Amino acid sequence: MLGSDYAQIVQIPENLREVKLMSDGSILSLSGEKVLPVYSLGIDKLYLEIDKINQQEINHLISQTNRYNSFGNPTFINEYSFNEYNISEVFQEEVIINSENLNLPYYTDLDFSKYFNLEAKDSYSKGLFLTKVFAKDNQGNIISQDKRLILVTDLGLIVKTDKDGTHNIFVSYI
Repeated sequence: MLGSDYAQIVQIPENLREVKLMSDGSILSLSGEKVLPVYSLGIDKLYLEIDKINQQEINHLISQTNRYNSFGNPTFINEYSFNEYNISEVFQEEVIINSENLNLPYYTDLDFSKYFNLEAKDSYSKGLFLTKVFAKDNQGNIISQDKRLILVTDLGLIVKTDKDGTHNIFVSYI
């Protein structure tokens, strides 16, 4: 028992609101399913931005992004003067979340195939995409976001390590 009464007023934080691209993978096969799984919590609307990197500009993507980045979180060195909008074609979409309870996690698949022409036999049917998904508050400020570079290709790599530690790399059509 305490020698005297104890009282304290504490502020309970708002429910967490977040959005994430579920897959750590960064490659989509042209012959496979073209969906991106997305996790959300406390969000009723997602904003999706797909930036298709122009093939002739991939060298600028490499030279202007931070060399310590991965496909999972690409950032530009000086994004105020040069960013993804300088080297890509941009698609944007709003996705309404039909969750009955926003306090529970919600998973949805975003159809990625509509952002490129699957019937095209030229290079427009595949390529490198900077994919961003984010949520906004009532004032339009971004409260949670995730981004990833996604490579859409019909080629696969197999890397074999020999007993002596050397590597053999095989390229395969998938």
